Amino acid sequence: RENFPDNLNEQEVMLTNMMTYYKKSQDNKALYFWASKIRSKEFRVSERLLKKVKLLFLNLKFSRVERDATKGNKLEALKGYLDIYRKSSKDKESRKNSSINASILFYEGKDLRRAYYWMKKSFNYVERKEVFKFEKTAIQIADSLFERRFFQESADLYFSIFKKSCFTKSNNKESLLKNASLIYLSDKNHKKVIEALSWAKRCKADGKSSNFIKIELIKYFYENNRLTYLEKYLNKFSNNREVLPGLIY
Repeated sequence: RENFPDNLNEQEVMLTNMMTYYKKSQDNKALYFWASKIRSKEFRVSERLLKKVKLLFLNLKFSRVERDATKGNKLEALKGYLDIYRKSSKDKESRKNSSINASILFYEGKDLRRAYYWMKKSFNYVERKEVFKFEKTAIQIADSLFERRFFQESADLYFSIFKKSCFTKSNNKESLLKNASLIYLSDKNHKKVIEALSWAKRCKADGKSSNFIKIELIKYFYENNRLTYLEKYLNKFSNNREVLPGLIY
């Protein structure tokens, strides 16, 4: 930078060559040092190189932790992921990957509440287009929470996955909606069921599961003497030909 202050192309070539050298010699400490400088924009480089360096930086951060996980040192790996999360407040990609991996390790260690907590954390960083990568694991955690009778956490995670997968082609949307809604009803939380149904149409999940939930909601209002709600939602659902037969009982 001092020798070529105005020649940005020359700087970029030198930086690229230096990074290539350190990578080939497996000098991760030097590689991390220079990747940090480029990533923090101490040097002006092209977007192409910056993107590559950001990916390299992320891989370097996770490589040691992943080695611990592979060797079976899961406690050390977990500490590593939590440490990365804590130190990466401005790095969305690092926070996403560290929180998901922490959730998986807690799940494998049978600590379901912490698995739930960190999976929920990860949803702040996971984009809809990539939710399919984590959907199966998140559903497994929600299923286990239900089996262990952590009903509130289970319903919340089912509903959170549903909302995250809303505008995707996920095949799990109807079952997620149904699972969340039935748990909410059993917990007498009809307002969350109404909220879930409001998402159904926009998420293209307004099919059999949605109709089943509507019937169960009407039954709930009837059996719990919630007459104002009963009248309102009988009127609201009575135009649905799929639901109407179920309302006559």
